Amino acid sequence: MSMSGRFLRLWAVMALALLAGCANMNLHPSSQRTLLEEYKQVSGWTVAQTELAVGERERLYAASPAGINRMRLALALGFGKGKAVDVKRALRLFDGIAKNPNDHTPEQLLFAEMLAGVLKDQGQAEVRIGSAEAKLNAAETKVSTVSKQLENERSRADALAKKLEALMSIEKSLQKR
Repeated sequence: MSMSGRFLRLWAVMALALLAGCANMNLHPSSQRTLLEEYKQVSGWTVAQTELAVGERERLYAASPAGINRMRLALALGFGKGKAVDVKRALRLFDGIAKNPNDHTPEQLLFAEMLAGVLKDQGQAEVRIGSAEAKLNAAETKVSTVSKQLENERSRADALAKKLEALMSIEKSLQKR
């Protein structure tokens, strides 16, 4: 085999090795650049857009569960709107990203960790808000009850004041006789 033939063969083997290595990384060509853009887009979706996108991403994830498909499904499930949102499943998917670092770029790993933290913080905030709303509703109910009692007492006081005036009027008329 000639020198140029060996060089060509070596070049082909290196190219195949490089392509095989990239295939194992499961990278979408623009995954790093668009993760933040995609997060912003998902956050602005309507309920219908979320349901449509979750269905599409479920199909893509079922076909290839590693890499960017896992990240995109987790984004839709965690940050979309409506009944299609499943925060617990999104957290499991983000956790799966962390447990399989070889399937993801360092940027994807960091982004997944950050988004999982955001979802956990949102969940804790929603619990605190729910608790505060329950306390507020209880306080409003109590205020309403006390307000009704006060109104009843005012009515009763007004009725007693009228009776007292009537009695005083009767007493005056009796004294004049």
